[in-house]
Amino acid sequence: MSDALHQALESKRSDLEHLHPYNVPLHLAPEAPVVPPRTNHRWIDFGDREAREWSRVLFLLPRKGHSANVMACAHSVWRFGNLPNVNNAPEVARAARALGHTPESAWEMLVTLIVMRQDQEHDPDVAYDLRVWALWHERMNLLEDPITAARHCLKAVGQR
Repeated sequence: MSDALHQALESKRSDLEHLHPYNVPLHLAPEAPVVPPRTNHRWIDFGDREAREWSRVLFLLPRKGHSANVMACAHSVWRFGNLPNVNNAPEVARAARALGHTPESAWEMLVTLIVMRQDQEHDPDVAYDLRVWALWHERMNLLEDPITAARHCLKAVGQR
């Protein structure tokens, strides 16, 4: 196992710590009440906190990059207490949750895959391949470290 990869993972975690879903505060405009996610039909089967955490994870570590306009609009949506709908976040969250993921485990997996992507080229969309999500959860339940789990997942889907 490469010490350089483990160091890169720790460095990336540190770099992204301020963006972690549990550390990103929901800044509301003074006149804006928080809108419960369950009033949004896309998030109806999620609790308020869970919907906000999934929304942040999937927005901060997106499937693809966002334009400045999309980022600004999403920030405004958050600022006024609603949840932005970027990259089909509710559907991805629902599928990930069905596989046993939490926003925390999804964050860990996606950050690790970012580091692995920097180590060796692979298709960036592989991070949103549900086979990877299922394998990641299985491997982490076997108490593997994130790098080993990522290698196994990428190899299994033909990316390594």
